[in-house]
Amino acid sequence: MVSTFTVLCWGIIVSSNEEVPLPDITSVEGQILSYRREMQRGHVVLTQKTYKKGIYNPRFDRITTIWFDGKKVRNDDLFRYSDEPETAPLHREVTCRNCEQDGYWVAYNDKKFSQGDLAVSMSNMSLNHHPEAFCIVRPQLLGMVLETVPNLATSRAYLESLIGRPGRKNISLRRTHWKGHPCLQISFKLPPNADIPTLPPHADVRIWVSPDRGPSVVRIEGEGDFRGKHYVSSVESELRQYMPSGLWYPRLIVYEQLIDGESVEKEVTEVQVLSLNEPISPETFTLAGMNIPTDKAVAIADKRESGGGLKYWNGKELVTKSRPPRNTYTSNAVTRYWLLVINAVLLALLGMSLLWRWWRCKKSA
Repeated sequence: MVSTFTVLCWGIIVSSNEEVPLPDITSVEGQILSYRREMQRGHVVLTQKTYKKGIYNPRFDRITTIWFDGKKVRNDDLFRYSDEPETAPLHREVTCRNCEQDGYWVAYNDKKFSQGDLAVSMSNMSLNHHPEAFCIVRPQLLGMVLETVPNLATSRAYLESLIGRPGRKNISLRRTHWKGHPCLQISFKLPPNADIPTLPPHADVRIWVSPDRGPSVVRIEGEGDFRGKHYVSSVESELRQYMPSGLWYPRLIVYEQLIDGESVEKEVTEVQVLSLNEPISPETFTLAGMNIPTDKAVAIADKRESGGGLKYWNGKELVTKSRPPRNTYTSNAVTRYWLLVINAVLLALLGMSLLWRWWRCKKSA
């Protein structure tokens, strides 16, 4: 399939000295999306450094380890929050789609609060999001969306957010080169309602595609004017072919945004591929495989069925803690008082946990 696509795309001069006609743009974009979707399972590690004007330059940002197998995707993040000093210890956060049970989103964060630890959150996934985006970084999106890596977890990041997006204007295709490689360049103008915060409305977008390496996207660039300033955002990929799958995939990703020619944000992400389209242990997508601390509270929220509430992870399974034997020397009034206090604390921890998950997703948006 790849060789056929290359021949169609590359108008090498034939014997009659006539160039092979350019392929149909819809066909080209369909081939790009299909090739990236061939990545069905794998284990990759993303190491990011961020350079941001006025905040830090440079600064270690985060390491994201990703396991994925079909609809199951797990992210393990080690990071510091932007308001923390570089000497602060790293936080660990786990987010996982279709983990422990299909249809659930699991989240764990080891951040400590004066009121207590956050409970593990386990909830049925909302149907209001794009099916390929739910507060999780999918490795298929790397280099395909004009966003930083953490923002690939937002609901606006999905494979067709630029490539094959409906509503675009002035779509064109031409032959060009990028860093010595023959490429196809797809150009278009975004619609004014495009939800791409890295670009102004009506931005012009150019996408460089390498037909003989996939086909794969090697660079995306968008630019436009907004409120008297000129914005240019880009994401560029250095590709490598990984065996035994034979798939081309980024080994390095560089995102950058310039305003009036000055760099205001740059993110460099090194990609380590540990496996690609090879078997992944099913335990990876369970609480047992996530290294969750023993006796950790797990807040289960599921509107579709009963069985939710607060449970505890004992290292092997979720359990409901039994109420301790009643002290016959304790009055009923005192017993009721302490039960109310304990229930209030547990409900507060549950609410704080859910609010924290919502805030983390909102902050990434």
